[in-house]
Amino acid sequence: MKIPLSVFIRLSIFLVCTFALHKMMPVISRQWQGIEACPALGPLPVCYLVFACYSIIAVSVILAPTRTGWMFLLGWLPVFLLALSGTLLELMGQPTCPRTNLDIPLCFFSLAIACVLFAGFILIRKISTQTYLEAP
Repeated sequence: MKIPLSVFIRLSIFLVCTFALHKMMPVISRQWQGIEACPALGPLPVCYLVFACYSIIAVSVILAPTRTGWMFLLGWLPVFLLALSGTLLELMGQPTCPRTNLDIPLCFFSLAIACVLFAGFILIRKISTQTYLEAP
């Protein structure tokens, strides 16, 4: 069975987003319970915004390729900018981001995930002809 490379990349992006959404659930749960687990932009906790944006990215790769570009970027750009700003603030010694049990800021992971997702997006855009991978 042959799988189009673009489908493989889209599925990979979807799975990475699903992983990120799953890992965000404890932070969102704490925030929902009234425990300040993440910073806010005005009245909106950033973790809610990031969750919504990862969801948009996941949905965008499921839809038709013509809609993927603008919808992907609509979800990706806020995630990237928030992760980048959080990472820079953390590196400058201003703790901003929620942390893992090992005291690692989650914005570091979010920035890495955003970069991986963008690389996948660029690959999808560059594939102009159908390329196939052999499924086992």
